[in-house]
Amino acid sequence: MEREELIERYFEQKLTVEEQAEFDALLKNDTAFSKEVDFRNDVKQAINLNKREEQKALLQGFEEELNNATTSQQSTTPKIWLVAASIVALIAVGIYGALQFSSQSPDELYLAYYEPYENVVKPIERGEVSEDAVTKAFAAYEMENYQFAIKQFDSLYTITNEGYYLLYQANAYMALDQYDQAIPLLEKHIALKDDFQPKSLWYLGLSYLKTERADMAKPLFELLVSNNGYKAAKSKEILEEL
Repeated sequence: MEREELIERYFEQKLTVEEQAEFDALLKNDTAFSKEVDFRNDVKQAINLNKREEQKALLQGFEEELNNATTSQQSTTPKIWLVAASIVALIAVGIYGALQFSSQSPDELYLAYYEPYENVVKPIERGEVSEDAVTKAFAAYEMENYQFAIKQFDSLYTITNEGYYLLYQANAYMALDQYDQAIPLLEKHIALKDDFQPKSLWYLGLSYLKTERADMAKPLFELLVSNNGYKAAKSKEILEEL
């Protein structure tokens, strides 16, 4: 079974006995696999925390209104109706949020904001001809020969362990609409925590949008906004749409 599918089934709690054994073995013996699982788990926890905080804030607001109404003794409305109104309002907010989201297309957001990450590592000069692997890889990337670029970046990462090759390889996969291949590479790069990490956060968020996982994309865009650096303004725009 593909590693990506195995992780998905793990978080969906659908692993068979054989799949669980395979998962446990990879978790124990494969560092990259373990980091990817940890990253997915961190994202999941961030999503759940965000939802709990939003709900808590809303309920606290209802409680304050209830206490004010009870203390003032100016209203003859029974307390039970205020409680019921709070519950109805909470449900209404949830329904409204769902309707707002359904009116926005994550795919349209992706198309509006996605463009391949620029070549800042080895800019290609007009007419430049070189046989070195780095130049060949980035020349292929700039000329949209993504299949060749993918192979070159994979080889270069194996040789050098430079994390940015994962970012560019993932971008090449995204340009080919192969998100199942791009997402694990971006997650792996993020776990390295190098200077290019914010770029992979952005592209992972976009990949989640494209694959209809907006709930996983949202914490990544929130992180970019809080850092107030790479793509912070555009991340805020996307969050407003979500």
